[in-house]
Amino acid sequence: MKQSTGIDFQRAAFVDSLHSSLRQQADSALKFQDKILIEAQTYLEDGLTSEESVELLMIEQGLAREAAVSYINMSSDNSIDSEGEAYSFQFSDDYGKVWSSHDIGKVIYASSEGEAWDKAEQSLLASDIETDSVLSVNRVT
Repeated sequence: MKQSTGIDFQRAAFVDSLHSSLRQQADSALKFQDKILIEAQTYLEDGLTSEESVELLMIEQGLAREAAVSYINMSSDNSIDSEGEAYSFQFSDDYGKVWSSHDIGKVIYASSEGEAWDKAEQSLLASDIETDSVLSVNRVT
């Protein structure tokens, strides 16, 4: 039994370490995505065309064309309603899976957390995603 307990402890420690590492990588990826979205939105606000913005992202960030187009599209979708602070949100679908607004390429702009909550709910209702509820709203820093 002693050996089994030791193996179980090693397994638990490994899983905790793996989860921690994955959380750090996910946080890093979200920060990178937010940085690229802000840069893309800046290009569009400075009056560059979508095509020029795509090419700049490809050159400056080393992105593939498809990724750069995706970031520009997300930025142009969000630039229509870009007053206030940027917020991301988490929601669950009808099957209980938890999703992030980054998974669907959405960033909400609002002047308060309450307004961001309302906009997140409206955004999900307007989409074709089968959602259950918004779980959290977080200001993007």
